[in-house]
Amino acid sequence: MVVYVIDTSSLIKMKEQYPSTTFPSVWQNMEKLCKEGKLIGPLEVLKEIEEGDDELKVWAKKVRNIFIKPDKRQTEIVKDILNKHPYLAKPQKLDQMLIHG
Repeated sequence: MVVYVIDTSSLIKMKEQYPSTTFPSVWQNMEKLCKEGKLIGPLEVLKEIEEGDDELKVWAKKVRNIFIKPDKRQTEIVKDILNKHPYLAKPQKLDQMLIHG
């Protein structure tokens, strides 16, 4: 089974370019992927989305079970990748993820 991992910027871009009021089928298909276990995201994505107060926050709460906490092995892999490519993350967000990871 193919599983897609989504990040905050992808969801924000989707909201901006494909608003649910104009493209309801896009969001319905996303929800279908969530229900089928084919779309997941790190718990940090949910935390970032919850900082906002818009339709994306409402959507994320509806599918909150897709947001998972990375395990120790995954956290180590992320640390390794970001040590090699530090430009991939905002420093303050990275610190939070690695400390609380």
